[in-house]
Amino acid sequence: MNPWRIAFIALAILIALYFWPRETVIQGETMGTTYTIKYWSRRPYIKGGLARDTAAELDRLTRIFSTYHANTEIQQLNQGGGTYTLSPDMTTVLETALAIAKKTQGAYDITVEPLYALWGFKDHAVQIPDPVAIQRTRARVGYQRLQLVGNQLTKPADMQLDLSSLAKGYAVDQLAELVADTVPNFMIEIGGEVVARGHSLRKKAWVVGIEDPNQPGKVKQPVALHNEALATSGTYRNTVQINGEHYAHILDPRTGYPVQLGVASVSVKAPTCLLADAWATALLLLKPDAAIVPDTLQIYY
Repeated sequence: MNPWRIAFIALAILIALYFWPRETVIQGETMGTTYTIKYWSRRPYIKGGLARDTAAELDRLTRIFSTYHANTEIQQLNQGGGTYTLSPDMTTVLETALAIAKKTQGAYDITVEPLYALWGFKDHAVQIPDPVAIQRTRARVGYQRLQLVGNQLTKPADMQLDLSSLAKGYAVDQLAELVADTVPNFMIEIGGEVVARGHSLRKKAWVVGIEDPNQPGKVKQPVALHNEALATSGTYRNTVQINGEHYAHILDPRTGYPVQLGVASVSVKAPTCLLADAWATALLLLKPDAAIVPDTLQIYY
């Protein structure tokens, strides 16, 4: 065979292999946890740019929602009272949080931060507070004391906001919008909150596993995601034992005490990860037969 023909065929094979569909993974750390982006594409050269864009977007969201970095938007809101002009991201998250708080009649409440501080969950020095102190602190909690009109938020000076129950879900949604501009088929996860678009390399739905709370590390149930999100909230991983009693890190703002429903884990499939994340927390504080759950959600206990 002609050497030039052999060279041409070899080059064609190399080019075909280079552009052959392949699954690619981007990983990193954000918001006190890890993130993973898994996608498949015929363009291997896009990974570097996508990784940089992802890191930049996560840095931007951290400057809004992090309570562990100085001068973030949430930190500025928590420094005092008055009326604040919110960023579009903060407005969207607060609108969702307050809507769910109202729907659950305060079982879900992003103003519960003072109770977490009182119990010592924030600095990992948990102790059972005095009942009088709990009741006194509960007076500072209550979503009804917040007023959100458009992008204008009015809050009392003694109120602290905690968006940890839905900020990661919102970040997943934002990353999904960013990645979707480059590739149509991907799955994104931040700290266990997941969104999937399109399909896997095998032309099937993306599948994630819900962990068995009785056997951590083992999958209890696989869930297929068709342009959907899945988030899980549980009491079994973050508990402390005091005087022989186990206390979960999820506090009920209506009582000031850790949740006592006996539900170890709740997973929610929803159109967006923002909704899935918030409702997964809310449903740890509600009875499973609560009729307030939107029809667009699918619940896994």
